[in-house]
Amino acid sequence: MDERESLELLSWHAFKQPSPIEDFATHSTDVIAYSGRLPLALQVLGFFADIGIKVLVERSLVTVDNRNKLRMHDMLRDMGRQIIYDESPFDAERRSRLWRREEVFDILSKNK
Repeated sequence: MDERESLELLSWHAFKQPSPIEDFATHSTDVIAYSGRLPLALQVLGFFADIGIKVLVERSLVTVDNRNKLRMHDMLRDMGRQIIYDESPFDAERRSRLWRREEVFDILSKNK
């Protein structure tokens, strides 16, 4: 699937139109790159974009600034990181995400 077709598929699922809303054009191309242009991934990501962003904005958990960048408060980010850390406080390999450079380096070094 080429980039134009991928953008159209994502747009239909996310925005209910053949091209992205102007404010989300850059984000849409990022999503396409992230998905590897896989049709099912684009459909799923488009579905969640339609629901997820609206809900997060309505609940004041994120904002979209005047440069169309998605923003969240530092405290909310830190809370999310703490939740992930609490998954396995003593074994970084078992966590679903890593933020600390040292932990990433240690894990990647072990997996050579």
